Formats: sequence, structure tokens, C-alpha cells
Amino acid sequence: MVNLVFKYSGFRPYKIIYKKDIPTSPLNRVSDSTLAKNLLGGRQNLVLKRA
Repeated sequence: MVNLVFKYSGFRPYKIIYKKDIPTSPLNRVSDSTLAKNLLGGRQNLVLKRA
């Protein structure tokens, strides 16, 4: 996912550091988009990359 963000934004960091010592449960990997849904008036249908 992060590589797609770099590709489309044109940004490439000097170094990527992966933190392997932090929790990796699904709750930590999924963002809560409730505020965005409320501010934008619903859910956006955007496909980042087709399989």
C-alpha cells in the first residue's frame, strides 16, 4: 500500500523503517473513516489498484 502512495504522489523517502516490535492485529492496520464519511457525506468509491 505504501508503495502505491509513493508512486502516485511522486514522493520517495530516503529510507523506510519497518517497526516489527509493535502490535500487528487487524485493529491496528485498519483506519477508522467515520470522520471522513461524515464530513464528505458518505463513502467514497475509489479503487487504488485492480488485481
